This record gives sequence, C-alpha cells and structure tokens, in this order.
Amino acid sequence: PNLTSPGDIAITRPGTLVLAGASTVDGTISVTAADVTIIDLVSVGGLGNAGTFVANGGNIHFLEAGRVENSGGDINLVAASGAISALNTASWTTLTAGGVSGGQVEFAAHDSSALSADVTSLGGAVTNGNLTLASPSGLTVDRLSADNIAITAAGDVIQTGPIAGRNLTVASTVGAVSLTNSGNDVDSVAIAN
Repeated sequence: PNLTSPGDIAITRPGTLVLAGASTVDGTISVTAADVTIIDLVSVGGLGNAGTFVANGGNIHFLEAGRVENSGGDINLVAASGAISALNTASWTTLTAGGVSGGQVEFAAHDSSALSADVTSLGGAVTNGNLTLASPSGLTVDRLSADNIAITAAGDVIQTGPIAGRNLTVASTVGAVSLTNSGNDVDSVAIAN
C-alpha cells in the first residue's frame, strides 16, 4: 500500500508476508507476521513516525530491492525467534533513518543476523548467533550484543552504550574508532582503520 495523504499503515498476517513496497506521506508503518520478507522500498514519511517490522515466528529478510527508509524517525526490527538478513541488491540502503534528533535503528534477533545501515545510531541484540553490520558512513553504537560482532564503516565508529560479545571486529576505512564505554564486555577485540 502507498498512501498519498496522511495516515498509518498497519499490516498483520498469521503466516509469511512478502512486502513489495509501501509508503506513507505522514504516518507510521507497522508490519507483523510470522515471517517478513521485504522486496522493494518501504518508505515511512513525516517527522517522528516509526517503521516497525516484527517477525513473531521467524525471520525478517531483505531481498531483491528490499529496503526501509525513514528520513524523519526511527526503524524497529524484531525477529525474536529468527534472524534479520540483508541479501538484497540495494547498496547501503537496507536501513536509512534520520530526523530532527537523528535516526535510531533498534533490532532484536534470535539467530545470526546481517544488516547494511545508513543511520545515526544503532542498537540491539542477537541472542543466539553473530551480528554483521555495514555502514557507508560513520556509526554510533547505542548498545550491541551477540556472540561475534563485525562492524565495517566508512566513517567514525563511536559508542554511547556497551558492547557485549565474545569477539568484536571493527574496521573503519575513513575514520576513527573510539570504543570507550566502561560497560563493554568482550573477550577479543580487533580494530582496523
């Protein structure tokens, strides 16, 4: 669905949902299904409106040209018993969030997950697996936890919240890496910049 006037989109399905795009001019987008697959642009419009995607029985997948953009608010991804994966053709635009106070992406996944994100800050947890993050710019880590965490960014990588995991690998091609939170709890750290 694509709304051309203000309003919210709320979609709830008991099984698998394949979302071939959606947009609001000024409204939230909320999607809940057992499995969620996004295959084209989902665009949340307006200031302060969130995009929320919940796979309550499985996975959230970004395939083909699937991506979520929200220039005025936050993006929330929840795959409580599955993974979040970005196996799409989009280049660095799987998740794009912005807004007056910057865009925040929150995620929660059970299994190993991979995200490409162009966001101000990102926080979340993988309870039973690894996390791979890629950003075409800098990244502020709000908090992260997973078994093994790999972050690649083309800008500064800083943090406002703790990082917890066995192994943390951070690579910044054009920028500094500053991970100074006293709550960090990792067994091994490798930094390349």
